[in-house]
Amino acid sequence: MKTVDIFGKNQLPEVKRSRVACRGFVIENNKILICHEIVDKQFFSPGGGIEGNETLEECCAREVCEETGILVKVKDRIITVNEYYEDWKYITHYYICEAVGEAETHLTKEEISRGLVPEWIDIEFIRDLWSRHNEFKREETRGSYLREHTALCEYFEVTK
Repeated sequence: MKTVDIFGKNQLPEVKRSRVACRGFVIENNKILICHEIVDKQFFSPGGGIEGNETLEECCAREVCEETGILVKVKDRIITVNEYYEDWKYITHYYICEAVGEAETHLTKEEISRGLVPEWIDIEFIRDLWSRHNEFKREETRGSYLREHTALCEYFEVTK
């Protein structure tokens, strides 16, 4: 399993805080399950921060379900991406997941305010969008799309 470091332009010399998260790639019939934030017109793989004593796999399954309503079987971890912005280190573990059922979504107030909706989107559209990460002016979008692109490229490497 690969680990990659991404350093933001606003990185400070010392890391004071960190956050561990998991994200899942659910891909079927050349479509990828994506969280589309309508307000900011952004696209992300479903995922979020670890809670309590849950395992990384439990976090991934919970977050995918909460954000998309899709129950998944978490399979292989394919990459860990460490991102450094300001005094933060964000550690994101990416997994290949298999859709096994449906449930209700459970969105946070913040996700609702951003207009988060789950969508099955053509994988090549997302691959192209995320590959153009350097074209985005907002550091948050640029960095997130770089992270997503890096992980998706690894997905294609390990599933050849």
